[in-house]
Amino acid sequence: MANDKSPACDFCGRLGSVVPLIQSPLKQAYVCIDCVEQIYEFAQKERKRPSRRLRSWQMPQTSPAQIKAHLDQYIVGQESAKRKVAIAVYNHYLRIQALLRHKDNP
Repeated sequence: MANDKSPACDFCGRLGSVVPLIQSPLKQAYVCIDCVEQIYEFAQKERKRPSRRLRSWQMPQTSPAQIKAHLDQYIVGQESAKRKVAIAVYNHYLRIQALLRHKDNP
């Protein structure tokens, strides 16, 4: 807010005495009509833009042992930690694959 008498747009800073403002339901924020129009136009463009699809994602053909072998190239010792990380990464891949499969067949 610019001062207590005239609220300002929280996006562009213009005063309510200059442009009409829309007040948030909780009366904590203001946005001017021009900013609302810009936000609406941006939302319409985003809606039309093709989303990045993960459906074509393929799980790497790897096993926890192969992931651990890759970690061995960069990390010395800490065998227990490397095994746990390798299993966690593998399980993460499995969860992603299951989620994508579930989205394809609801």
